[in-house]
Amino acid sequence: MFVNSWVTFSRTGERFTATLHPEKQRGAYAILIPVPDKSASNMSQKLLKIFKHAPPALAREFVRKVNITPGGCWVWEAGKNSKGYGRFKNEYAHRLAYRWSRGRKIPRNLEIDHLCRNRACVRFDHLELVTRRTNTLRGHSPSAINARKYRCPKGHPYNHANTLITTSKGRQRRVCRVCHRAAWHKWKKKRILAHVK
Repeated sequence: MFVNSWVTFSRTGERFTATLHPEKQRGAYAILIPVPDKSASNMSQKLLKIFKHAPPALAREFVRKVNITPGGCWVWEAGKNSKGYGRFKNEYAHRLAYRWSRGRKIPRNLEIDHLCRNRACVRFDHLELVTRRTNTLRGHSPSAINARKYRCPKGHPYNHANTLITTSKGRQRRVCRVCHRAAWHKWKKKRILAHVK
């Protein structure tokens, strides 16, 4: 009697049926027979139509490395860099996906933002061309978190009347005028008292 089970290889997306002999199940051997998966091939054909501006051979290789998740993202399953961005032929996979689906080059002053916040996603409608500033402010970096704050640490509002923009070492930052004035008066008072002694 033989026992059948499914084995899926995520890198290629191919499905195999493994036939194991019950007496030899403890790691003796398995016979792998390829099983055609019609749903996977239909999805591959749809993806190839989306990447119509790519060379056909590269597009086929690219599509084999994409895993479509239930959440809607097309996750890159092959090589990734240390930050989680997919790499394909010495380029970022999401940049290639955008270029191949839209049929135009990405301007030098623009970047691609992942609207789904998943760095490994290569789905063309999850990618948007934006400036570096917009891309940074949409993220979760300290500068993005601080930019979303609308009050200073003491609770004063960051509005036009109460906000001072200062530049230090090429970087701009917001300063609360009320807190800045209070700190200046404290420093001045300390300096006067130092001269009196």
